[in-house]
Amino acid sequence: MKTVPLGPFLGMNNRLPDTRLHVKDKGDFVRNAVNVDVTTAGTVKRRQGLTKLVGGDSCHSFYAHGDDAYYADGANLYRLTGTLDTPARILVRDDLPLGRTLSFCDMAGTLIYSDGLELHRLTGSVSERYTIPTPNLAPSITITTGALPGGLYQVTYTSVGPQGMESGAFPPVQVSVPDNGGLSIAVPDNTRVFVSPCNGDMLFFVGEGPIVSVTTPTDGGEPCQTLNLHPLPGGDIVRYRYGRLHVAKGEVLYYSQPFAPGLFNPLGDWLVFPEKINVLEPINQGIWLVTDKTYWMPGTDPSKAELLEQLPYGAAFGSGLSFPDRNQVAWMSDRGMCLADGSGAVQNVQEANVVTNPVASGAVMLREEDGMKQLLASSLEAGQSLAAARTFMDAEVIRKESLL
Repeated sequence: MKTVPLGPFLGMNNRLPDTRLHVKDKGDFVRNAVNVDVTTAGTVKRRQGLTKLVGGDSCHSFYAHGDDAYYADGANLYRLTGTLDTPARILVRDDLPLGRTLSFCDMAGTLIYSDGLELHRLTGSVSERYTIPTPNLAPSITITTGALPGGLYQVTYTSVGPQGMESGAFPPVQVSVPDNGGLSIAVPDNTRVFVSPCNGDMLFFVGEGPIVSVTTPTDGGEPCQTLNLHPLPGGDIVRYRYGRLHVAKGEVLYYSQPFAPGLFNPLGDWLVFPEKINVLEPINQGIWLVTDKTYWMPGTDPSKAELLEQLPYGAAFGSGLSFPDRNQVAWMSDRGMCLADGSGAVQNVQEANVVTNPVASGAVMLREEDGMKQLLASSLEAGQSLAAARTFMDAEVIRKESLL
């Protein structure tokens, strides 16, 4: 019997017939690769095993941030801290909405996450709502004496959160003041009051609650900058870029005001797509979005950005990943792993060799070991085909399994 040497190995290929996996002068593909690494040298070695460090009943939404990590288990949000071998588990909150995944992002050093309903801030083991609710009680206004000219005045106020963030303004209240009149305005604590000049439409800061007295004209100073703004809603995916938070919720992309990441204008700060947004990954020059198709949105202002279709197919929900060391993102598409950069270029690195089945949701992680960098994809509701395992790409689909 003739001995036929195999190698170097080129990775996995389920498109070629079994009899044509050899490529002349290059090496050999394999039909399947399970629990092995195909190295850049074309060799194959077994992967290291796994050790369970933390148990749970319904674990999901794992996210690493600095020396800590967070994950959900049912209605509980946990923080993992300490060493990798013996992590300490700390309960952060026990009232997560059930049936919803969490989405995290680093906002210039501040950890923000969405529970599907609201945006929250994480500081160590403390979770607090990030956005400040708009006041819902009208100010109590009393006409007094003073030096105000007679006419119509507008009054509004905002709430101030523990981190100094300001809410959207209460809808302005109009009040008629006689000549030589004044205003006494009663509002809740931790608020800022704004009043317009006589018959004016701009409102200026006049003092902090709970009681503010206005007896002289207010025709200058700090203007109210949060009129008609509301708290940015929570959603399925949250990302930060250039002073704005972006939230994907179903088929709608909401984006905050610039440098006011907790506030948005419900009259215009949103975009609607044909289907649910499954991937939302900002990059220096724009944003990659995947819904029914794959879109590139260059620029820094979503309201003015052009939406460019780059691929005619979608992706697994939650599979987006941003590389920590280069201006590049990745996700698990309906046809395999995709890599995209800031020029608007996207490449499906698996489609030529591997047929993959579309999946409903998934996650992608970057693994670095023994000098190799690999992308690993795990998915739910997976089909039968596996993704490639070659050089720095390795994306075997793990079916119906939650791994921490």
